[in-house]
Amino acid sequence: MAIIWHVLGAGSLGSLWATRLTRAGFPVRLILRDAARLATYEA
Repeated sequence: MAIIWHVLGAGSLGSLWATRLTRAGFPVRLILRDAARLATYEA
């Protein structure tokens, strides 16, 4: 079973860590502040 990495925040550092972990083959879940922040991230 793979460990899911949770990254709190999708700012510059959170995005950097999430990208590097994803490229290394790890499943990553971003934890965002609210639905508006999620909509901005998905756009």
